Amino acid sequence: MRILTGFFLLCVSTITMASELSVHVMSPRVRETLPAQTVASAYFTVMNHGDKDVLLVSARSDRSPRVEIHEHRHDNGMMQMRKLESLLIPAHGQQVFQSGGLHLMLMDLPAPLKAGETVSVVLQFGDGAELELVLPVQTLQETLQPASAAGHSHH
Repeated sequence: MRILTGFFLLCVSTITMASELSVHVMSPRVRETLPAQTVASAYFTVMNHGDKDVLLVSARSDRSPRVEIHEHRHDNGMMQMRKLESLLIPAHGQQVFQSGGLHLMLMDLPAPLKAGETVSVVLQFGDGAELELVLPVQTLQETLQPASAAGHSHH
């Protein structure tokens, strides 16, 4: 039953179309936080099946007053994290949000995120279209494992 509930939550999405986009999101999830921690990382794979590039410009969440698109990069032998103002999802391509790479940062969390909960995140695209994802909160160990392709949302 728990597996079926998790699968259902991964597939739930609310779509507001501003144009014809062919964006498909797989395996959304967010990492649980420690009691005093005020940031969390969210991961998923976003695929663009369309003939035109799509621009992810921002995200928002019901559990965080500030959500930012971030990337980790190796620069002169040092791992650095930086905020991105937007992210291009190329036509017929994808962007993978994962530990050590691209990710969403949920900032200034008013309360810890606990495994078993869910978090709503709305992705906002350059043309005004939005896609709401329901991300299950997972343990650190679960978020480091390769993502299952079971859950997905379409836009």
